[in-house]
Amino acid sequence: MLGHGGLALGSDMPEGMFSLLPAPRQVTRLEVNYDRVAKVVDVKALKETLHSSITARLEEAGAGGKALQLPFQDLITGLQERGGDEGPDKFKDASVHLCFICLLHLANDHGMSLTNHGQLDSLSVVPLLR
Repeated sequence: MLGHGGLALGSDMPEGMFSLLPAPRQVTRLEVNYDRVAKVVDVKALKETLHSSITARLEEAGAGGKALQLPFQDLITGLQERGGDEGPDKFKDASVHLCFICLLHLANDHGMSLTNHGQLDSLSVVPLLR
C-alpha cells in the first residue's frame, strides 16, 4: 500500500504513519594531536648533505673492495646523527618521505639506482656503472 508521496507503508501501520529508519549510532569525537605549525626544511641543503654522504660512503665502500651499495636506513640514521654543516639539529624536521623524495631526485640527477631486496622493507642506493 502506498502512502503520501508514493512511500510504502508497513502493513501493520495505519495510513499516514511512516516507518522511519533508526538514527545512526553516534561515534565519540577523537582528538588527534598533530602538528599545528608547518615545518620548514631547506630541501637544497638536505639534497646536498645526502649527496655528499652518499658519495663519501660509496667511495669508502669502493676503496675497501666491498659491494657498492648503501642502505637507505643508514642514510637516514647518519643524517639524524650528523646533520648538516650547522649540526645535528639542522634536519630534525626532515621526514623520511622528504628524504626519500630527495633521494629520488639525486638518483635521477647523478646516475644512481635504488634497489629493493625482495621484501620491500629495505632499499639500497647503487651507483650505475658508466
